[in-house]
Amino acid sequence: MRIIEPNQPTPPTLTASSIPESAVPLWDSGTTYSVDDEARRFVDGAYRIYKALITNTGEDPAGSPTDSNGAPYWRAMGATERWAMFDGSVNSPSVQSDGDDLTLEYTTQAGRRITSAAFFNVVCGSITVTVDSALGGGRVYDETQTARTPRGPAWWNFFFSADDTLIKTRFNFTQIPPFPDAVITVTLTPVAGSAQIGEAVFGQEFYVGEDELGMAPEIKDYSINRFDENFGYNVLVRRATRRRLKVTTQVESARADTVFRTLERLASVRCVFIADKFEAGTIYGFYKSFTPTHYSHPLVSAQFTIEGLV
Repeated sequence: MRIIEPNQPTPPTLTASSIPESAVPLWDSGTTYSVDDEARRFVDGAYRIYKALITNTGEDPAGSPTDSNGAPYWRAMGATERWAMFDGSVNSPSVQSDGDDLTLEYTTQAGRRITSAAFFNVVCGSITVTVDSALGGGRVYDETQTARTPRGPAWWNFFFSADDTLIKTRFNFTQIPPFPDAVITVTLTPVAGSAQIGEAVFGQEFYVGEDELGMAPEIKDYSINRFDENFGYNVLVRRATRRRLKVTTQVESARADTVFRTLERLASVRCVFIADKFEAGTIYGFYKSFTPTHYSHPLVSAQFTIEGLV
């Protein structure tokens, strides 16, 4: 088990992107907003657009203000296209459809170390992460991963399996040198003229321990299948899904206190959990339960229940 604690870009550190920023103006405390006026505000890791429901001046949408009757002044409309990949939801992607590569550049600041990156709900032909550092003498990291996976393991799969079962949508990049002046560049080649990232997570990796065999990934489907009694047929209302994971990890007893304190600090924090080499073992979310059992001296058995984000 490895955990990536996010250290996400901010407006000053997202130094380049091939996706242009929204033309919606930034929220200004001195501006009077009429009904249906829109404003842009940086909230919870992303620029988000808000639409005025009530004429107001100085009502900051970041605080979800309400009037004396409890009616909200603003309605959240979602993150801008450029920042949707940082809004905490894997199902609200940043999409570039002009046929060019989707690129972004993250310039780290002193005290912010990046050793890993993970990408979710990705559509691309390939994804490349490079890292340049003046302190490191130039290019210090360069890795490319392709979306298409081998057709194996049998001849039938090689010739007849559907293409959509062979495309990766989640990517992990690890062992990034943690230079404090790192410039991280991400490049996605398009597929059929389009490329997208549902969520991009940068951060420092924390090693928990070695996972036991028997990882149990789950998919929670929020769709509703209703029976129409008037006409006698089923009505399927399709909704989002999210992933869950149950896994047991063996932690060295000498590191048990460190792991416990770290997990306690990360309670209710969105993180990337990497529990296995398979794609199903990588989840962006939070742990619902962490139960270490001290039954032997050299190892501590820790049970994780992880809830993925929608």
